[in-house]
Amino acid sequence: MNAPATDFPAARITPNLAHALGGIWRLTLRRFLTPGHGLALLGGLVAVVLLALASNHEAANDPAGARGFFKWVIEFYLTFLLPVVAFISAGGALRDELKPDSVDYIFTRPVPRPAFVVGKFLAQVACAQVDYLLAFAALVGVGMYRHVPELMAHVPKLLFVQVLLVVVFSAFGFFFAMLTARFVIAGIFYGAVIELGVGAIPTQLSRLSMIHQVRALFPSFTLTLSTAALPPPADLLSFTVLLLVVAAVLLAAAAGIFMLKELAASQVREA
Repeated sequence: MNAPATDFPAARITPNLAHALGGIWRLTLRRFLTPGHGLALLGGLVAVVLLALASNHEAANDPAGARGFFKWVIEFYLTFLLPVVAFISAGGALRDELKPDSVDYIFTRPVPRPAFVVGKFLAQVACAQVDYLLAFAALVGVGMYRHVPELMAHVPKLLFVQVLLVVVFSAFGFFFAMLTARFVIAGIFYGAVIELGVGAIPTQLSRLSMIHQVRALFPSFTLTLSTAALPPPADLLSFTVLLLVVAAVLLAAAAGIFMLKELAASQVREA
């Protein structure tokens, strides 16, 4: 006699992509809420404030509208410090997920590899944006303390550019981290060749440099003899579309590489 239907084992849990992405989000958020990350963030904020104060001691007396303060924010914070930190933190976060212990835990779940890359990227960028928002608020506080003229008039554009830079350089971090464990070295090579080398060539090739694109958006603060011959800047809309397209292409490339990558699980220890 056949057993009643109720006697059969219960069906396995149906894979749910939304639940999987929610798990990725919670795991990412948990790393940003650790005491170690909080102390590192606090130390970084203090360092940014001290550097801003030390580099702009005459900003309030600048007759050209505190050119020195904005020039420092753009040429040091936006086009050097933020890209480097965003690249390293995003790449490091992805490499952590490729370690054998993480592979055993995460990739035994029914999560498509491209979905994992996209979900991890969105969670990483969302959490990172909060950190950089605090850093930006600290810089605005320094500007208010120094009574920088026309400070609030430039804040929306600077903040918008910061958000875009976090997205695109996090995508660079994911791409290079998927290529190699030595992604920092690869990033240094990219920065030297493209951002510093090609970006300084006074031709249309300079548009390949994200740093040049940012500086060109603020010509009144960053125009020098070395950059005056560069092609004219694109408008903010074109800049936004460019950075989002670059980020999407890099993320798609990282997902494509991940689909072909063989992952090494941790070794099972025998009793």
